Amino acid sequence: MAFSTPEYERSWLMRSLASLVPNAERALFECSLELPDDRWDAVLSTRTVQPHTQLGFCGLKYFSLYGPDRAAIERVVALAASRLRSLSAQSRSIPREFPGSIVGLGGIECVKKPSHAEYCTLKYTTSISHEHTIARLTELWLKAADIHYTLNTIDNKRDFAVAPDSRRKKSAQDIHIYTSLSEVSLKMRLGCKTNLQKLSEAFSSALPSDDTVFIIESWD
Repeated sequence: MAFSTPEYERSWLMRSLASLVPNAERALFECSLELPDDRWDAVLSTRTVQPHTQLGFCGLKYFSLYGPDRAAIERVVALAASRLRSLSAQSRSIPREFPGSIVGLGGIECVKKPSHAEYCTLKYTTSISHEHTIARLTELWLKAADIHYTLNTIDNKRDFAVAPDSRRKKSAQDIHIYTSLSEVSLKMRLGCKTNLQKLSEAFSSALPSDDTVFIIESWD
């Protein structure tokens, strides 16, 4: 799903809801993938431009659902959320009676879409064996973008403290690299003028066996 087109993602969500809630298609006519505001289109490549072939996103996403009755739509979403929680409590695997589409649906709820967001927090995780590669490529990406920072290393964490003048560029705000026994994670709080394509290209070139997938953790 991380590398899917917007059209496929929309149809995937509709199939998922229909598989979780019988007759859901009667209450749902269509849906659309939404961003907090249009400034993020170029950063996350979801609507107005083609998805980057080397850059995928999953995690917190917003969809607008359309149908004849708002209350009916909200009931469908509530029932789907309850069914997902029940399946999660029963087993980590999806029962055979459900199509594979819902495997990628970690949770769902009715929320009010933010009218705008200045920043998005993303996380990329890979094998601990790639720790030094991730750190090196992140530094090169920041320098190429003329982002000034101070690197602080404490135990299992690298902290790229971005300078105030660079923060005002609406690009990288907070960058951290964490390590555990088996994984290394790059966590970034980014502005709407960030160019992620260069970083994803560097990761894909250096780590061809890995998919460059960022998890959207939050918007603010």
